[in-house]
Amino acid sequence: MRKSLLITALFLLSASLLPAQEGLHTVDFHYAGRGVSVPKLGTRVEVVPILSLIGAETKYSLAAGTYVVVFGEHQLQFSPGHKLVLVDGKLHDTKDAPVPSPGGVAASIDYIDRSLLGPLGFRLEPIPQGYRIAPGARFSDPVMVKAAAADFAATTTLVLTLDRATKAVAEPVEGGGIVVRFDDASPQLDASSRLRSTRVRSLTSNGQEILIDTGPDIGLLNSHSLDDPPRVILEIGRVFPTPTPAPVRVVERTGPSP
Repeated sequence: MRKSLLITALFLLSASLLPAQEGLHTVDFHYAGRGVSVPKLGTRVEVVPILSLIGAETKYSLAAGTYVVVFGEHQLQFSPGHKLVLVDGKLHDTKDAPVPSPGGVAASIDYIDRSLLGPLGFRLEPIPQGYRIAPGARFSDPVMVKAAAADFAATTTLVLTLDRATKAVAEPVEGGGIVVRFDDASPQLDASSRLRSTRVRSLTSNGQEILIDTGPDIGLLNSHSLDDPPRVILEIGRVFPTPTPAPVRVVERTGPSP
């Protein structure tokens, strides 16, 4: 009898703890007075319920393995396992990739904020137990950047062609490499262009910057901007460290001043 009561008590206790445990595996999202609890899968959450919350229509093409999101005049396309998003016909790189999930597709909070909600004109604001979806993208308007490089005997010319005019400044990075900073735009690298250069290893977009990884002792020689089409031109080549000035020998005089 006592054993039976103990088992019953343990069952009731576990049942009372179940909602709290389930709450740890969901994230709440709120928009315009409505809310939804979205399943959490590790560091990712289900995507479709969040898009449905703002009124976006999401469809999956089995033949293409692609999700299509339609919201007003905007259309997004993305695929699980790929770090690319097609935004209104323009291809954008992403930092990470969504993955297949029990609900269809799951992605990181940063991916949802930057690559899905941002292009639709929304942003995520942290609140207790979840996020609020607010109007207004957190990030600056994107600018597509197509990179091309030409190697010469002593230098490399790197041309960054932009799809709209915006101010950009190139600067050397301490420790090696180059950064191109955009004042009012989030650069998105055109994934269709393939960069081949012995001096430029890779280009990476990060927020409002493009980071250029160069070879050893290779850096920025000079840069300038041109119009029609808007583009940033960088001359890259071998840079030599500034020599350390020799110490100045100080001679102390003794005796009376002249």
